[in-house]
Amino acid sequence: MDKKYIWLILVILILVGGFLILGTKKQINPPKELVVGAIFPLTGSTAQFGELFRQGLDASLKDSKNIKIIYEDSGGDAARGVTAFQKLVNIDGVDIVLPIISKVAAPLVPLMREQMVPGIMSLVATNSATSKDNNYVYRLFWTADETGIIFAQRIIDAGFTNVGLLQAKNEVSQSNIDVIRPLLEKAGVKVSIETFQDPDTDFKTQLSKLKSENIQALGILTIPPVSMKNIITQTKQLDINIPLYDILSVFLNPGVPEMLGSLANNIYTIATPYLIGDYKKDFKDQYQSQTGKELTGYSSIGYDMGTLLKYLVDQKAFDRNSITQVLADMKSFEGISSPYIIDDMHNIKPTISKAQYINGVIQKSEK
Repeated sequence: MDKKYIWLILVILILVGGFLILGTKKQINPPKELVVGAIFPLTGSTAQFGELFRQGLDASLKDSKNIKIIYEDSGGDAARGVTAFQKLVNIDGVDIVLPIISKVAAPLVPLMREQMVPGIMSLVATNSATSKDNNYVYRLFWTADETGIIFAQRIIDAGFTNVGLLQAKNEVSQSNIDVIRPLLEKAGVKVSIETFQDPDTDFKTQLSKLKSENIQALGILTIPPVSMKNIITQTKQLDINIPLYDILSVFLNPGVPEMLGSLANNIYTIATPYLIGDYKKDFKDQYQSQTGKELTGYSSIGYDMGTLLKYLVDQKAFDRNSITQVLADMKSFEGISSPYIIDDMHNIKPTISKAQYINGVIQKSEK
């Protein structure tokens, strides 16, 4: 055979071999992907919280190609949350979990630690959810210490001397009571407390007792939107015409004031600076202009969760160990809701602003 043809064949073989090797390398080293397990209430009485948070998270990750979210519906139920966690960790092999709402997240805290799976909770205010020595569990939200203190300070600043608290019997409500009661009593404020079970719908007995104590303001500690609706409706039915405070920020779920209609007017609540127009206004306007939508209520915190996941990817944290290390090294974080400070208890804390629902809008409040 002519040498010219032999050299040609050799060149072709080398080129083909090179392409085969490159193709094999691509298969061996595919693009890295952060696999995230999101345990959200997408059905049940707290489904609106899950849907809002999901909207924000999905909006934040819209253009992210190397983050995969696997959603599991907890239904707001602790046992279903545990089942979802085990499935995500042991079958799907997720790198990080995102449980939201206290009732679901609290039982997962020891599991995350035992199985060494990093997790970032949100919409969880229970103080005991995070700790210095648990490097696997973080919280992207405010704590009961913060919500309890800001409510107590509002009452003291307003000069009230006799207040009522209507409290659901759950961990997050009790965590707030444990902060509020001693602060108010130390300031000489009389505190009357009535409790109820989460599924209750009739609160007239408790409200009547509080009314008989001649309270000057009422703090409400509940989470399901329908509970808040029923409580506020029944205060009006009983002619309890005093300032009402949404201590747990349930009004950041737009479905709550929508259900209440005009009864929602003047309710005191809390919010992030973004939601009252004090932070990232340019982003807010641009997002609305581009999408025709708003990141309302908890959806803005969901958006921040997505931003935090993108930061992990930027830091090449694609496995549980590297994720844990990157989170441990963080001291602050900038979202759209507010600047976040990360404390030694592993709380990624946004700024809390005093707010009030006025004429269909959550606005900044001086009181």
